[in-house]
Amino acid sequence: MNSEEPQILMRQTDRAAILLLAVGMDKASNVLKQMNSREVQTIVTAMSQVNDISVSLIEEVLEEFINDSKSATPLGMNSDDYIRTVLV
Repeated sequence: MNSEEPQILMRQTDRAAILLLAVGMDKASNVLKQMNSREVQTIVTAMSQVNDISVSLIEEVLEEFINDSKSATPLGMNSDDYIRTVLV
């Protein structure tokens, strides 16, 4: 992140709330269905408190998600190795 980008410190819950609001209702609904009731309550509360978020902050959150996803997913890995690991 360079000096021109927002460097706002925020809770991961707030970042998740921004992400879910950014991806749209259908995708957010699919994510929330995977959570337990306590997690849903926490994230929905955070979502309800999000207001006046700048485009640059939304971009920062989305970029962080994309970068984290790249390093945490099997994309680019040998799929046979991934399948064996998952099945063990």
